Amino acid sequence: MKETVESLVQRLAMLGPETDMDTVRSIIARKDEALPHLVRVATEENYWDTESRIFSIWAPICAMHVLSKIGGNEAASAVHSAMKMHHDDTGDWITEDMPYVLAAFGLGGFDALASMVADIHLDEFVRNGAARALVMISRLHPETKPRSIRVLKEAIAAEDNIGKISLLTDALAEFKDRDTLPFIEELFKRKMVDTKCLNYQTVLDIYAGKFDNPQRDTPRDPLGIFIPRPDNFYWKNNAKTKSGERHSVKVGRNDPCTCGSGKKFKKCCMHKIGLIG
Repeated sequence: MKETVESLVQRLAMLGPETDMDTVRSIIARKDEALPHLVRVATEENYWDTESRIFSIWAPICAMHVLSKIGGNEAASAVHSAMKMHHDDTGDWITEDMPYVLAAFGLGGFDALASMVADIHLDEFVRNGAARALVMISRLHPETKPRSIRVLKEAIAAEDNIGKISLLTDALAEFKDRDTLPFIEELFKRKMVDTKCLNYQTVLDIYAGKFDNPQRDTPRDPLGIFIPRPDNFYWKNNAKTKSGERHSVKVGRNDPCTCGSGKKFKKCCMHKIGLIG
């Protein structure tokens, strides 16, 4: 008897990154049936509860990776909802992997990603990750660049929080649009950007390509989370043998910066090495 999609998705929720690729491919092949089940895993509270020890601690994040492979605005909207409710539960996945997962939605998820950038109630690092995803999409689909820039400008104009403006401006600079440079310059003149987070010389360096990194700027296959490589962090920190916390082996965005400045990593060197969204 053919296995139900619900049972396949529940297997993914139990095993997380250790789900076999045959199961993952079967879910994707039956994407129309699988979509509501994946949305539940990505958004419902019980799948995020690391104390229950029933599901893999990475179950919702694995579901979001599969949703990005399935694509479309409905799937992207589910990720938007998940991040709105549970951004505090994702650890450094927000800055490490989320932009690449969001970029994997491509053109089909553009509207939902634009909504994430515009959502003033969404965590600033989630919004920045969505903005970074739009940058990556625009490099693959140049026709989206003007609209992406417009979305970011409108989001910045709607903001009154200098930290959020700084992060969004950092992403806006990544488009390297010469017509947008006066807009960014004006933000600095009006002291609307936190220069401890982003200074104007850094913007010019971004435009000049100083921080270009093809590995960082190219969307990754979201199914890489299920491949048992030695560098696959998720395999090393999966479900029931661990503490139940989602964290990263890398420097956290709220940790002291490794340069010794005494500032938080997110307010200091994070953007210089490409970890902001």
